[in-house]
Amino acid sequence: MDDARKIPYTHPELLEIFNKVLVDAPCSNEGLICFAEPESLEKWNPKQAKRLPQLQKGLISAGIKMLAPGGKLAYSTCTYDPRENEGVVEWTLKKHPEMELIEQKRMVPDGLFTGFFVALMSKSR
Repeated sequence: MDDARKIPYTHPELLEIFNKVLVDAPCSNEGLICFAEPESLEKWNPKQAKRLPQLQKGLISAGIKMLAPGGKLAYSTCTYDPRENEGVVEWTLKKHPEMELIEQKRMVPDGLFTGFFVALMSKSR
């Protein structure tokens, strides 16, 4: 599979059958920058944060199509950029009124974890 956004169209038998879906989306990786390795900053590109939300929104939409009514969808990134995190969640709730936000959290690096963001949503019955 080269693009998970295509799954609902290429595999209609998977529509609304999963009780839980995880969208661990590609992101700009800002959560990894402060963790030890200097090359992580060299690889980071601020332009990614501008283009990635479209991909992330497509992945969430595909996940919602495969999520059964009453199911839960977790969306996660390892970045701090609000466009890739809260912005994507806000868009999701507007575009998919059947989705409800349960909780979202932003985690900062602390020596045990890299920085990341996670949101948990549910699909109405």
